[in-house]
Amino acid sequence: MRSGGSPVAWAYSYAPGNKRVWRGVWSSGTQTVDELTFWSVSGQKLETYQLSQYQPWPGDDHTLPQLVASQTGTSYYFGGKLVKNSMGYVTPDRLGSIGKYFPYGQERPSATTDGKEKFATYFRDSETGLDYAENRYHQVGMGRFMTPDPWNGSGKPNDPGSWNRYAYTRGDPVNRGDPAGTCDGPADTNTSMTVCASFEGLAPVPGWNYDGAAGVGGGGSIASDACSNGYATLGYLPDYLAAMCVDGGFQPPQQGSFTEKTLTKGQNRDVGWLPSAQDYLKTFDTSNQDCLTDLAAVGLSVDAVRNMDYTLTAASGNAKSIYDNNGIVFYTDPSTQAITYDSQNFYQNSFKQLLGSLLHEFSHMGGLDDGAVAGILKLNLKKDPVTDRLISTPISKKFTKDCFSGVKNP
Repeated sequence: MRSGGSPVAWAYSYAPGNKRVWRGVWSSGTQTVDELTFWSVSGQKLETYQLSQYQPWPGDDHTLPQLVASQTGTSYYFGGKLVKNSMGYVTPDRLGSIGKYFPYGQERPSATTDGKEKFATYFRDSETGLDYAENRYHQVGMGRFMTPDPWNGSGKPNDPGSWNRYAYTRGDPVNRGDPAGTCDGPADTNTSMTVCASFEGLAPVPGWNYDGAAGVGGGGSIASDACSNGYATLGYLPDYLAAMCVDGGFQPPQQGSFTEKTLTKGQNRDVGWLPSAQDYLKTFDTSNQDCLTDLAAVGLSVDAVRNMDYTLTAASGNAKSIYDNNGIVFYTDPSTQAITYDSQNFYQNSFKQLLGSLLHEFSHMGGLDDGAVAGILKLNLKKDPVTDRLISTPISKKFTKDCFSGVKNP
């Protein structure tokens, strides 16, 4: 970022993760700030240094010019919250604000000197008056950022507050915070920073046991926190974890980590539901207009579901290997009317979700692939960054919600 002109000009440089590592300010052509910032591996600001050049006295032929780094600030944290910065000890509120502010960042009762942490964990630049929010700049008092949200996945059809790509905390600055400028959450800086950092990517974290190894808010797991505060319904939780949110709580497989695929208890229960699910669909009936519209859109009807002629078998051999490597649970071959499934990595979370997944597979019997079905149902599918495959869980979720919302587990 650069700005030129008189009497003040400034320039910033950033590391690959968008952390600002250098800040330069000039006044009337003279550089007054030449500042380096160091960050921890967990993303916390550690220290700042002012750079200057030492020039030897005229006639001193024995001393070379030197670059001098003078430490100007050190940040200390306790429990993930800032407790001391360059100004001394601080007591941030639940948003991470130091001082008193109106909801959108105006300081009260009157403004104090900028160039330090102020509103909602942000560093307020003295040269611009803007709040540095790591990935964007927040415009004080306007309830908005200077640039749109760079993460397209944060805009959700069922969340009108997310449609404004510039809005700070979707218009709710009292109950939400947004420390990184890309993912707002509960007005607790630990929860907001941890949840957003963990769930903006879709791929499972290698070696992460998602049911407790990475806790927030006093020891609960990140996934449990995300399920309870609504991240799953707004789409912030990756699909492979959102599928495990039930009635506001997190119900994962009971053993091991996701990446190790030790889903024994959950998968055995869910595979055992398959015969009951097949029987249920043979007598399927609904008057829900949303469900009827979904079915008609993909070339199905209530009668077509009841009378669907198909085979359902467990994958084995080479097919089993392909399923494991690509995270596939079901695969449908419309040419043979065959649906196969991976019984070793089979987690459906609830009986109604299994029914929705089977309707999803039925939608392929006419030759439509996931991309086509998603387009017809007006769903936006993301790609798995590891396998580059479309993550089709939203299709199953839509059939589950529209056709089987009241169905209970056997």
